[in-house]
Amino acid sequence: MEEQQVSVLVVGAGLAGLSAALTLSQRGIKPLVIERRSALSPHPRARGLNIRSMELLRTAGLEEQLCTRSSGTFGDFTIIHAESVTGPVHKTIVQRGAWEVGLSPARSSGMVQSQVEPILMRRAEQLGAEVRFSAELLELEEKPTHVRAVIRDRNAAEPYAVRAKYVLGADGHRSTVRSVLGIGTTGAGLLSSHIAIIFTADHELPGHSIYYLRQKDFTAAFIHMDDSGISVLSVETPGQQLSLSECTPERCLEYVHRGLGTSDFGIEVLDVMRYDMASFLADRFSTERVHLIGDAAHTMPPIGGLGGQAAIQDGFDIGWKLDLVLRGIAGPALIRSYAAERRSVAEITVAHQTGKYFQRMRPDKMSGNPAPDERLALGVAFGYRYRSSCLLLEEPDNDVTYDDPATLSGRPGTRMPFVPLQRNGQATSVLDHIGGDFLLVAGPAGEAWIEAAGRLRKEYTLPLSTLHISRDVTDPVGDWTDRHGIAADGAVLVRPDGFVAWRSSGIHEHYGTLRHALSVALGRSAARPAFETSELPDSVPEPLEVFSEDDAAEIRPLAPESRS
Repeated sequence: MEEQQVSVLVVGAGLAGLSAALTLSQRGIKPLVIERRSALSPHPRARGLNIRSMELLRTAGLEEQLCTRSSGTFGDFTIIHAESVTGPVHKTIVQRGAWEVGLSPARSSGMVQSQVEPILMRRAEQLGAEVRFSAELLELEEKPTHVRAVIRDRNAAEPYAVRAKYVLGADGHRSTVRSVLGIGTTGAGLLSSHIAIIFTADHELPGHSIYYLRQKDFTAAFIHMDDSGISVLSVETPGQQLSLSECTPERCLEYVHRGLGTSDFGIEVLDVMRYDMASFLADRFSTERVHLIGDAAHTMPPIGGLGGQAAIQDGFDIGWKLDLVLRGIAGPALIRSYAAERRSVAEITVAHQTGKYFQRMRPDKMSGNPAPDERLALGVAFGYRYRSSCLLLEEPDNDVTYDDPATLSGRPGTRMPFVPLQRNGQATSVLDHIGGDFLLVAGPAGEAWIEAAGRLRKEYTLPLSTLHISRDVTDPVGDWTDRHGIAADGAVLVRPDGFVAWRSSGIHEHYGTLRHALSVALGRSAARPAFETSELPDSVPEPLEVFSEDDAAEIRPLAPESRS
C-alpha cells in the first residue's frame, strides 16, 4: 500500500480543520487535510466571526477580506422573541450594538460559514497546505513516534496510507477519529432535530435580526442573510426526524409561511438541509499524538453563535503549539496544554449555549436547566481563563473561569487587555502584534527586560520579539502598566494567541527570571511556585528540563548555540 509522510494530518475541512491548516501553513508547516465530502458545504450554517476569532484570523492577513464582503458585523443584529416574523414582538433579548464595543482592535464580520470556509481554504493552500476532497478515513493507529492512517479516495480503486507526526480530528460531531480512539462523550446528547429551509422572498424581510419563533406545535428560528438576499428558517421537528425526501416543496412552503406569519409573499425554496442539535463534550480532547478540535471535541446548539468561534480558536491554538513542537523549540507539555486549556473553555461554552437553547427555543423544558445570564455572554466569548502547566499562574488562583473582558487585568492565563497605543502617530495595541513569536512587552522603565530578551535571543534559538512602551509605542492615556498590573519597570510575556503567560511582580533578576518564564511557557520546564518579592532568592535557578529519552530525540536542547 502506498504510504505518504506528513507532519500533520487534518481530518475534516470545516472551520476547525481549515483554521488549523491555515495556522500551520502560515508558520511553515504544510499539513494534509482530508475531507470525506466532495466539496465544502454550500449551506450558510453559522453566521459571523466575533472579534476574538478575527484577532486570530487577521494574523493571516484576512481581516479586510472577511469584513468588506459582509454588510454587517457579528454583533450588528437584534435578537427577538416573536410568534412570527411579521407578527408582534414578544421580547427583544439583545439590542443591536450591545456586543464588542471597545474590546479589540479587530473588527468582527457578519459573513456566514459557507463564505468564510473557502477564504480560509484558499489562503491555507496558497501557503502550502494540501486539501483532498472525497477522502475518507478508514483506519487510525497511534504509535509512540507517529500515527498511521488509512484513507480511501472515493475516486480511486485502492486505499492509501499516511504516516503523520500528529493527527487532528476535525471531522464533526459524529467524528470517526473520536470513535476510533474510543473516546466517549458527556452531556445532554441529542436535543432536537431540525430542517433548515434556505429561501428567498419577493418582499423585503427584516435584516440584521435573529427571530426565535414560538407557536402551538411550531418552534423555529429565522435569520435573513442581508448581503445575499437569502433567508434561513430552521424548524424543529419534535418527535420525528424527517428525511430529506419528506421535506417536500409543499411542506417547506407551509413552514416558511408559518414562520413569516403570512402567505402573501412569493417564496422560492433554494435548498433544504436536515440536522440535529446536540450538546456534549468529549471525555478527552487528546491522546499523545491525536487531538480533537471543533465539533469533534465539543458540540453545542448554535444558539449564541459561539460554536463556530470555538472551532476557529481550537484550530489556531493547536496550530501554533504544534508548530513550535515540530520545530523542536517547545516541549511536549505545550501540546498537552491544548487539552488542559481548551477543554475547560469548551465546557463553559457548551453549558452557556445549551442554556440559551432552552431559554430561547424550548422554555417549556427549562426545568432543571438554568437560564444563562445574557450579561455574562461577553465573558464566555472573550474573557475566558486558561489554566495549564505552561502558564505561570499567580496565587491565589481561584475558580473563576471567565472575566468581564472590559476589565481584564493582565493576569497570566487571561487574554491581553485592549489598551489603545500609538506608533508613529497611528493607532495600535499589543493585540496588533500577536500571532507570530512570543512577545515580551516592557513598561516605560523596563529597559532591563528588553536587554534580557536580547541576550536570550542572542544565546538561544527562541521565538521571542519585544515591544517597549515608550520607545516602540506610546501610551497616550498613560494607564497601560496599571491595566496590566505591573510597575513601570515591569514586563508581560504574551503568547502567540494574545494570552498572558507571565508578568513580573517586582522581580529584578531579569535574565534568569525571563529565561525561566519562557521555558515554562514553551513546555520545557516545570513552573516554580509563585514567589513573593521578599522571598525571591538572590539568583533564579536554571529551569528544570523534564523531557523523557523519547522526547529528547525530537526536541532540540535549550542550550547556547555553538560559535566558531
